[in-house]
Amino acid sequence: MIQQLAQMTGLSTDNLKETAANITPKKTATNPSPAYGSNEPAQSNTTPSSTDGYEDMPDFHADYNGDFEASYNTPHASQTSTPPRPRSRVTEPAEKAAALLLHHPELANTVSDIEVLRHIDSPGMEQLIEILELLKSQPQLNTADILAHWMGAHGMEAAETLKSLAEREQLVTPDNIENYFQSSLLLLQKHHVEQQRDQLYAQAAHTPLTSDEMQRLKALTEAARKLPK
Repeated sequence: MIQQLAQMTGLSTDNLKETAANITPKKTATNPSPAYGSNEPAQSNTTPSSTDGYEDMPDFHADYNGDFEASYNTPHASQTSTPPRPRSRVTEPAEKAAALLLHHPELANTVSDIEVLRHIDSPGMEQLIEILELLKSQPQLNTADILAHWMGAHGMEAAETLKSLAEREQLVTPDNIENYFQSSLLLLQKHHVEQQRDQLYAQAAHTPLTSDEMQRLKALTEAARKLPK
């Protein structure tokens, strides 16, 4: 081989041998392929992912584990490592009453007539009436039972909303819970009476009231006066 190169290039055999000794063979960047017929699998430079792209998927089984009561009463591990966020307060009377019912279902027994509440137009009123009706028909239910019923009837999102209502702060002492509940209901009735009375007053400013409307205005004015301020 050296003799042939010497004849082709005109260089001496000694020069060619020295040049060949200084040549370093190139290293390939890729892993060698297995020999033909070998049972060993080809190696890959890519490290396989252990998460398969699902690392951000929420673990609903860990959250609920098929048991709404356990989820409601037991804090998750991720919650115990961080301080709780400040709870917002309940401001609407109907929501105050509903939140109290969630923690004290026995308060439903203090409501003798749900019908007087049905026509009251106030935020959270439909929710309050539904909880009252549920507890009237099933007085043995507790907080978790109510939330489970809500999830079955209205879906998970509605149940979480109701749960967040139960977690909101109310400044009520244990010995004043029933009075606070009744006061919320009376306030709802008072607002309803005053709203109807004011509508008749506004109507009278434009058109004369009928005798029936005058009697109703008188009754509403008297009822509003008797209700607690």
